[in-house]
Amino acid sequence: IFAKKDGDDHQFKGAGTTLFSSKPATEDNPEKEADVQFEALVQLNKVEVKTGEEDDIELYKHRAKLFRFHKDTNTWKERGVGDIRILQNKYTKHSRLLMRRDIILKICCNHLITKAMDMQPNASSDKSLVWFTGSDYSEDEPKPEQLAVRFKTAEICADFLKVFNRAKEETPEPGSTPVKPTKPEETPKTEEI
Repeated sequence: IFAKKDGDDHQFKGAGTTLFSSKPATEDNPEKEADVQFEALVQLNKVEVKTGEEDDIELYKHRAKLFRFHKDTNTWKERGVGDIRILQNKYTKHSRLLMRRDIILKICCNHLITKAMDMQPNASSDKSLVWFTGSDYSEDEPKPEQLAVRFKTAEICADFLKVFNRAKEETPEPGSTPVKPTKPEETPKTEEI
């Protein structure tokens, strides 16, 4: 059936020819590469982004996982993974906990550290801590939350608790907050005649 018959020289059309032309690009050559340049339609200016952390000193920073206690289901729900930081304001000396989720940088924990705040080790793990805050500002509206944070090791957890307790002790009493110094307005110099 597949045997070659005498006089049957069947070949594919164009067999043995060059597939891609190596001719130089000319006006006659339709495969000429075009030198195309695009210009921006809109010019963007650099914008200075303010995070609200410009006046803060970082006392502690480490990667952790944050949980929030959900009262309706009586379970812990993961709130985010990222760097938990203890920040102290340069002027007021108030400290706060701030945590942003990795990649998207959305705030998942943001509240002041008060003298009444009590952070305790979790009963089931030596790598996690539990505390209650009266007003967490990570969502739009401040609301009371019970939070927990879990670290990779017990040593990291102990270091965090030590810095947290030191920040709690250094927190000034309410009402004794100094005001941020303002820059004196420069008055134009006038020359006497």
